[in-house]
Amino acid sequence: MRIEILYSPGCLGLEETKSLIKETMLSLGINGELLCINTDIDKRSYYKGSPTILVDGEDIDPLSPEKPNKDGCRIYENGNPYPPRYMIEAAILRALKPKKILFMCVHNSVRSILAEGIARHLAPADVEILSAGSNPGGVKNDALKVLSEIGISTVGLYSKSVYDIDTKGVDCVITLCEEEACPLFLGSAIKLHWGLKDPSTEPDLSKRLNAFRKTRDELYKRISLLFREKTIE
Repeated sequence: MRIEILYSPGCLGLEETKSLIKETMLSLGINGELLCINTDIDKRSYYKGSPTILVDGEDIDPLSPEKPNKDGCRIYENGNPYPPRYMIEAAILRALKPKKILFMCVHNSVRSILAEGIARHLAPADVEILSAGSNPGGVKNDALKVLSEIGISTVGLYSKSVYDIDTKGVDCVITLCEEEACPLFLGSAIKLHWGLKDPSTEPDLSKRLNAFRKTRDELYKRISLLFREKTIE
């Protein structure tokens, strides 16, 4: 795997970007080549500002503006001059082309169910998508509702234990718990952790459905980077 950081001298996000990429490669057990390329010397036709990150030649954030801001900087999520870690992880995973992905959280009732539905909607036909939990608790109706709102099928989505599914061949596991300890997967798969708050814990009933939508949209944003097929209308 070849990861390139295209930068201009004085780039505010360069050191943080290098640190994030190195940490991510180490945590995922990825062996690859990391190159820092000064764009004042090595001119590239595909450059969106400093830093631009390419994984095997593909930009990790394809939907960002085509040109840098007036200072030549590239601004990522939340106004930062470096990308969020999940974006780096998604780009690396996309390059690895996993064929069987498992999403996990404790109850397999909201976050991993949302992720399963979204990933099934976006993934190519040859990629198998699963979800499971360590203590299945039944799918929350609001999880199914917010998926249906954006045209995602909920057929076949149900709460299940990791012991109820065929984990043979799973090559990527993404855990989603934030406030509790996520279940462990003891296989040799690549493991990512995208900790997200459980929207069903929102105490204000008038705000709970919007909390489910927020979690759905965050998962859609991240999972769409894996497959780059569709976006929310």
